[in-house]
Amino acid sequence: MIVVVPIAGLCNRINAVDLAVDMSERFNTEVKILWNKTKELNCAWCDMFLPIKENKVELIDKSHYPLLYHVPNKRNLYIPKFLQKIKFDIVVYAEEYLDLINNNYDFSQWKNKNVYTTTWAALYNDCKRFDKIKLNSELSARYEREREYLPHNCIGVHIRRTDHSWAIKYSPIEMFVTAMNKEIEKDGSVCFYLASDDMETKTYLKNIFGERVITDFKETSRSDVAGMQDAVIQLWLLGSCRKVLGSYNSSFSYVASLRNNCELVIIKQ
Repeated sequence: MIVVVPIAGLCNRINAVDLAVDMSERFNTEVKILWNKTKELNCAWCDMFLPIKENKVELIDKSHYPLLYHVPNKRNLYIPKFLQKIKFDIVVYAEEYLDLINNNYDFSQWKNKNVYTTTWAALYNDCKRFDKIKLNSELSARYEREREYLPHNCIGVHIRRTDHSWAIKYSPIEMFVTAMNKEIEKDGSVCFYLASDDMETKTYLKNIFGERVITDFKETSRSDVAGMQDAVIQLWLLGSCRKVLGSYNSSFSYVASLRNNCELVIIKQ
């Protein structure tokens, strides 16, 4: 059995769930996904998505787990790490994945082993890409209502700011303005669905492009359920556009495009 603990923010965790489902199919093995609320994502799975309906996959949606399954850190004195090394045949933490991949690690050895892993990313380019991840009934109805306001030639724009230093440095707002103007030159009727975690950015682009920019001015906080639900709706709406102009090194941009296989253009200097 493989125990997968998704960590970090929304799209990193969606990647992890996608990986878990894929591993179950790829290795024909049981997988348990332990979803928990943290400061990076203070929202239960069921508040956003339907249960995962796969025979060998169980997503457990709880606030607290036994110490054995905790992510080792200073706060728990790294005690879970010692427990995990005893209990499981293989233990892999998220920060170790890059080295494993670079060294051509054979993940197929996880088949028929007891494995514990924390992760924030998918490992395979041919993962199912979220076809098992469905909005719950409340958010699905909301998404369908809001999607009606997006014209068929709408282009998604995702501008990540706040605490994402790489996106701020390598995807400056001026480059988004240039890219959007180029899209207008190609198609005078084009409009943009703007998703951003920064209200000043939304106001700035709204002042430049006016009615061409479709957005809302809700604060999407990670610390409450409503904020996370708003973020999920933005993610789904971005993916429904024919193209996404995305931010550098942002999993939100990547997941939005992969969910519906739309074109992704990373704005990067």
